[in-house]
Amino acid sequence: MAAPLSTLVLGLGLFFLGIQLIGMSLRQLAGASFRTLVQRTTHSPLLASLVGLVFGGLMQSATAVTFILVGLASSGLITTRAALPIIVWCNVGLTALAFLTTLNIHPLVAWLVGGSGIAWGVLQRLRPRAGAGVLLGTGLILFGLDTMSSGVAPLATTPWFRHMLAIGLGHPLVTFAIGIVAAALLQSNTGASMLVITLAGAGLFRLPEAALLIYGSNLGAIALRSILSLGMHGRSLRLVRMEDLFCVTSGLLMLALALLESAGVPLVLASVGTVTSGVRLQLALVFLLSNLLPALALTPLLGFCHRLLERLFPDRPAASPGAPVYLTSQALGDPGTATLLLERELARLVGLLSVKPEPSPDGEHQPDPAFVELGLAIEQFAARLAATGALSEAQAARVQALRGGLSTIRHLEDAVGDACIALGRLGESPAEVEVVREVTDTLNGLIRDAAAVADRPAPDAVKALLERTRKRGELLAHLRQRVDPDRVTPAGSGRLHVVALLNDVEVVVWIVHRLAKTLALLAEHRS
Repeated sequence: MAAPLSTLVLGLGLFFLGIQLIGMSLRQLAGASFRTLVQRTTHSPLLASLVGLVFGGLMQSATAVTFILVGLASSGLITTRAALPIIVWCNVGLTALAFLTTLNIHPLVAWLVGGSGIAWGVLQRLRPRAGAGVLLGTGLILFGLDTMSSGVAPLATTPWFRHMLAIGLGHPLVTFAIGIVAAALLQSNTGASMLVITLAGAGLFRLPEAALLIYGSNLGAIALRSILSLGMHGRSLRLVRMEDLFCVTSGLLMLALALLESAGVPLVLASVGTVTSGVRLQLALVFLLSNLLPALALTPLLGFCHRLLERLFPDRPAASPGAPVYLTSQALGDPGTATLLLERELARLVGLLSVKPEPSPDGEHQPDPAFVELGLAIEQFAARLAATGALSEAQAARVQALRGGLSTIRHLEDAVGDACIALGRLGESPAEVEVVREVTDTLNGLIRDAAAVADRPAPDAVKALLERTRKRGELLAHLRQRVDPDRVTPAGSGRLHVVALLNDVEVVVWIVHRLAKTLALLAEHRS
């Protein structure tokens, strides 16, 4: 008895490892393509549904797809309404992997695990290594399932084990609940369904019991998402709850169909029985239908679902002006989206700057606490993102550019503070009042433009900002003319204040020019 149990545990361990490896590798491999396709197809619900179908099959995790969409919605690249078809139909796509368990590819598994394992250990570039990781994870899943089948086969004929199963799976609701627990432990309804299909193929479960376990598995991932979504609110939480709504709809719908079928109404099991007599393929089709039927039911109701979610989970204002709006711990799982969110927060940081006369007896400028708070949050998030080790070369370059941009913005805040103090020192003569007004308006306009370009660093906008802030450009030439000490004030202490203001203004413009160079680098390294 010890040998079958140890074989079962070995297979389960390999299965767990394969599930984790394939999920991690697929997110690294498909994340950038997914973001690009989502942005291009959000105008069409049909195309968005197809994108969800394809990337559900590729990424094998509705939770992973959902959290990438959370990042895109948080950054403003897509709307929550446009993301709903993707969330619904990615659940249908992820059933593709379950059909692998129906294939007899045992002779190829050893070659798949060995070859991909060697490649995964040797390759250093992120994308080729991630591709090898997908193959290795798939091989480990198949090897683990095959090993579990070998361990379960002797147990399936053991009287005490059969009796224990009969007690545990003796009631439909209990069986359904066990499916929920299994998916929660595996953190994957696909993994739980594949496990059920394999064990049923080895004779451990009958078809009705296995179907109920699969139906329950769709609800199991809700617990994990509830933990991952802690601290979320507004549009981010609405997307997570949409995936939960799909799972609840799937679980309740399929449970109702199963109870009707147990009462003698031919439905799901009768349908798959007409297609094939093989229990593994029957259960793979059951898994497909458990996601396809709720997707078909919910798709016409997505507008209503969106309005309901908006009412239940409204947007909340930030706790303070300096609190991050876009940065969440969940975004660290998708480096491409995380860099976009960092970009948005940097733009907010620039937007917190403001030029206004600031009387200061000691000549010292005190930074706005909101600016300090947000700057620290950006710095910490960028450090955590860099420490994940999951960045491609282009993503690492972007993060480095973003950290350089943060340093430049902090220098800009110092320069703006000095200019505010210099403005506060000017007198009340008409010429000095006019200089204060014009410098304040011009620099605030420049800062607003810099924040807008930082929010969306398109090459043309960056080029225009670089041109505007050139050392010998029209902007500085105009300001030098307006802040001319000979024109503004006669000789004396007032003249020194005007000279100091001109120096501070030139520093502000020069630092904005430096920031524009950083934004040009970001535009170059967009992925």
